[in-house]
Amino acid sequence: GAAAAAPAAPAPAAPAEGLARLSREELARHTALLNFVAFRRDGLPRRSFLHDDAHPPPPPPPQPQAPPEAGEAACANAEAQALLRGLVNDKVGLRSAEVPQRLFQQLSGSCTPVEAATFSLLVEASARARDLQSASDFLMKMESAGHCAGAELLDMVMDLYAEGGGGQQGGSGVGSWADAEGGG
Repeated sequence: GAAAAAPAAPAPAAPAEGLARLSREELARHTALLNFVAFRRDGLPRRSFLHDDAHPPPPPPPQPQAPPEAGEAACANAEAQALLRGLVNDKVGLRSAEVPQRLFQQLSGSCTPVEAATFSLLVEASARARDLQSASDFLMKMESAGHCAGAELLDMVMDLYAEGGGGQQGGSGVGSWADAEGGG
């Protein structure tokens, strides 16, 4: 029938094949991304069980007091951008909604001003992970910081919204227009 006439979509490349096609710079970004995911635990609380007077829970981690200097902020943004570029690289095909959120928490936790390019990559990575809520949140934070999103980035998020979103919390993350107007 009609289904037999349609050309078959190419099969996605195996991860090893995707890595073989990476340039040195892309491979370095991918390696940095994997190291970030595997070894960064500084934002996560330590687990401790069965607290008593002899063994109180550990104190919360200290909060940074002063914003970083301009050079440190630029370096932190460049590092975040490299990780996010590794995440959105189509040759590898990785998708994660957690990585952009953790990167933003790390930047905002250290009072680092987030650059427009970093925000754009945060939105793109969230949209590619089909996390409409995070993509929308990053767009709002981007605007609040005085940056403007490009048309292509806005189209990507709007396309995700039009498709139904597929948010990370088990739903679309945003109700339909009929729900918002009380009609659904």
